[in-house]
Amino acid sequence: MLTANVLPKPAVRVIDPGFTPLFDGTASSFNSWKSADAKNGQGFALIDGEIATYGSADFALLYLATKAFADFHLRLHSNASIPHNNSGVFVRFRDPRLRLPAGLASRADADKVGGNPAWSAVISGFEVQIDDNARGM
Repeated sequence: MLTANVLPKPAVRVIDPGFTPLFDGTASSFNSWKSADAKNGQGFALIDGEIATYGSADFALLYLATKAFADFHLRLHSNASIPHNNSGVFVRFRDPRLRLPAGLASRADADKVGGNPAWSAVISGFEVQIDDNARGM
């Protein structure tokens, strides 16, 4: 279990005018997000007001399932504390609960996507890579 001496309490965030928080550190906002992963021990948890990942299995994805967006500006805070952390933010991807259209499905590894719907974001979206260590992978 991660404790306060491992993960300090998150700072209170001030939301700039004109922005809408998609996650505010509460269980209510965390429950607006859904996991689309391989269910091999990989997942996400709400710990002390922060979203933490766990496991080291296949690729996992946590996505906001309550709203689709038109054009937007995204601001986020990331705390990638593990060396060579491979984290990112996917944008403009299809709902992973839906089947990929034929044109996209033809570019995908059907076994990989069929076994783990999180991969649909890789095939249909764009990833902004996060590397807090400022090193290449």
